[in-house]
Amino acid sequence: MANKYVQFDYFQIFCAIKNENGDIIENRYDITGILEKASTLTAKDTTQNYRGEKARIQTVKYHDSDKVWEIQFLRLRENCPPGIADEDGEYEIIALDDDKYVGEFASALYDKEECILVFHRNRNSLTPSGIEEYLNKVIDNKNILIKLKPIISRRDVKEMLKGKIYRTISFGLSTDDLNEINEESHLGGLLKSFLKYKGANLKVEIYLGNVKRDRTLAPGLIDEAIDELHDLKATSKLEVKFKNNPDTITEKVDLLNDRVKDTEKFEVDKQNPLTHEKVYPILKRCYLKRKNNNDIF
Repeated sequence: MANKYVQFDYFQIFCAIKNENGDIIENRYDITGILEKASTLTAKDTTQNYRGEKARIQTVKYHDSDKVWEIQFLRLRENCPPGIADEDGEYEIIALDDDKYVGEFASALYDKEECILVFHRNRNSLTPSGIEEYLNKVIDNKNILIKLKPIISRRDVKEMLKGKIYRTISFGLSTDDLNEINEESHLGGLLKSFLKYKGANLKVEIYLGNVKRDRTLAPGLIDEAIDELHDLKATSKLEVKFKNNPDTITEKVDLLNDRVKDTEKFEVDKQNPLTHEKVYPILKRCYLKRKNNNDIF
């Protein structure tokens, strides 16, 4: 058997709604209604056009014992179908009838408590943006735009940055979204003062320059700034350059790209292909372990 590594990505579902003043408001969005409706339909009736092909919900079940939804998305491929080759050197493209497709699955779990979708990454099936597209087609509401936002892990970053020598912090902000900033914080008061200049975007870099190798930016204030900036939806960039000790080279980390994910190993071969029935229980186990250990956010 061969080993296949499968990645599970963690997202929160949001929707952007235009209010009566024309402002765009983003809030978490519960897709329970969509899943409840899909559970009453046949798989065929959930089919939507998808980037020149089709996609549908093949499986959707609510598990009351765990209070989560089990979902199997299916991409129905009809373009560029694969072929069959044998050991004698023969090769033939699979011929598909008009009502036949190559089905590529992606397993998912949905928990309405935090509007969390855990998604099995399969490059041949629906992508996260494809799930967004599918859900938006299902609700068919021009005033609502569903978005999947990756959940970012700060615990790993905090541990990684503990005791480091901070050399630079760089961040970018959309000032239109800075109304949520905490003016009582050290950083919040500073950022609010910049709003007087009426700029649409703000880019800040604080660095030491050519100073002694053991010199660091104020660690306590940098840690506080990272916490606050990380929670702002206005933040478009957040990077730190640091050294492990005075004699090591400077490293850079993008704090907005530290996404929560799990990776699991499966043994597969021709007689034991990867299936939703194998993937979903492992996906659920990973999610419930994180949830019970308070290790998602």
